Amino acid sequence: MTFLNVSLALGVAALAVPLIIHIFNRSRFKIVNWGAMHLLESVIRVNRKQVQLEQLILLIIRCAIPILLALCLARMVVTDWGPFLHRIVLPLTALACLILFALIPRLKGLFGLIGTLCLLYLLAAETGIIPSGYADKQVTSKSMEIPSSTVILMDDSFSMNADAGFEAAGNFAEGFLKELKKGSEATVVRMGGVASPIFEKPTSETEVLGQRSGELRAASDRVDLPGSLDAGIKAVHEGRNAKREIILISDFRKSDWNNIGGTLSGLRKR
Repeated sequence: MTFLNVSLALGVAALAVPLIIHIFNRSRFKIVNWGAMHLLESVIRVNRKQVQLEQLILLIIRCAIPILLALCLARMVVTDWGPFLHRIVLPLTALACLILFALIPRLKGLFGLIGTLCLLYLLAAETGIIPSGYADKQVTSKSMEIPSSTVILMDDSFSMNADAGFEAAGNFAEGFLKELKKGSEATVVRMGGVASPIFEKPTSETEVLGQRSGELRAASDRVDLPGSLDAGIKAVHEGRNAKREIILISDFRKSDWNNIGGTLSGLRKR
């Protein structure tokens, strides 16, 4: 589970607003002794718990509104079912059961049981008592099925000319970009020499980019591996679509890829 607009997720802090208003409203009420108050004590005693429960539910709903609004604006993307199930679905289900428990007294036993089971399962899963059945299941999608933000790292070193390798790479990139779904954006980074993208910014004109990719020629004797990976990660990080991917086209010449471990370690430390 991730967010496309992480900064907007901080809006969850707005849940403090209804809490503060609730506290201030409670402090505004004053207790006034009244001689005939004892006549209403029995009625008040019966309804007090129900009124308190209703006030609690209203407070929870008011706190949930800014949380849900912040999650929507932050554009939450489900990449792993485990955290999504435990941190979003189960708590919301328990909250819904709590509300229905108060609103529909005839079925309070059913909703109380479902809410309790949700909370118990959530507690057991978070503490590791029950293994998550979704631990290794991720949401994936092929590039052609939904709009994507795609970065193609193309090795344009001279070694790619062997066996018409670079021509095949260009044809693949051209065909791939032309088949991307409408709404996709893409960029192609040349890895040879100093890593540089064909276009300065990702473009939604993927057919034009594909044509330019097919016209490329090998023009360098080495590959700028660290610079290429850095440029690719930066470009895909700035993508506007939920589906983001980096496609690497290379002959993986040994002299260029010997230090791949050190390069990846350097990127992880960023």
